[in-house]
Amino acid sequence: MIVSELNKVFQSEEQFNEGTIENIEIGPEGLKLESYQTGGIGTLIDDFESAQRVFNFVGDWQRTTARKASGSYSYTNKDIGDGQTSATEITVNLPQGGRIEFDYLVSSESGYDYLRFYINGTQQFSDSGNNTTFKHFSKDLTPGSYTFKWQYSKDGSVSSYDDQAYIDNIFISGIDTTVTKYELFGTWTAVITNDIVKNVTDSRVNFDCETPAGTAVIVEVSKDGLEWYVVQNGQPLPDSIKNFESLTIRVTLQTTDDTVTPVLKSLGVSIWEEAKGFKILGRPSNINRDIIRAYDLNGNLAAYLENAKNIYTD
Repeated sequence: MIVSELNKVFQSEEQFNEGTIENIEIGPEGLKLESYQTGGIGTLIDDFESAQRVFNFVGDWQRTTARKASGSYSYTNKDIGDGQTSATEITVNLPQGGRIEFDYLVSSESGYDYLRFYINGTQQFSDSGNNTTFKHFSKDLTPGSYTFKWQYSKDGSVSSYDDQAYIDNIFISGIDTTVTKYELFGTWTAVITNDIVKNVTDSRVNFDCETPAGTAVIVEVSKDGLEWYVVQNGQPLPDSIKNFESLTIRVTLQTTDDTVTPVLKSLGVSIWEEAKGFKILGRPSNINRDIIRAYDLNGNLAAYLENAKNIYTD
């Protein structure tokens, strides 16, 4: 056999032929679902009533019903021993400046076990003792990025009262809530032509893609634009399609989660052509040859490489 391989139809940011696009964008990674942004400058509040956090907390604190400024829940440090620390923090962007407010309570050994609050590493206050009502903290903030950290730490001995710190009703205004989302469905089509390879014995569509959970890349081919065949990556096309002069390729990207998109990195077509009647050194031969013809998308011969490997029959 002789394998005749067409150039790639698509790779990275390059599209090697004419095509159509719907809800698709092309970038350095490849074909992706079209993206858009939602949100803007606004206010976020976490009162801990929901099991889902409003802010992206990092640390080991957890919800509790033991004490609360309002509602049924607040946020508290994990249980720790003498000489240990428990902390949680969030990072936000305030492009135009803003304000942070929250309620807090400490029930601890007075003067030894402390709740400390930091903004970008600078301590704003510390508190300890057997407090029975929540206090309130607020601070205006200039434009910038901020990391807010709550930390409860114990000295080397003695545990008193709850031995806990609690925070509730975190309010941050001026926060950038912009998020990137993706269309749920998009298509990209391309047409390739082949007027060189006539004795086709095998055709295949090869593609490389990324499909995060909840996403899919579906590749289809058609000779008439009416009857479509779903391609299995790298597998032979059916007999009714493999020998073509014009082939339409349709790629569908879809997602059930508008925060992620599948990516098609590259796509190409390979054609296998039957070759008979060769004689090497005057002797009949069963052809087992590496002969590669590379064509452009209009079917013009672009390169030719032969590395003959012959199995003689006489």
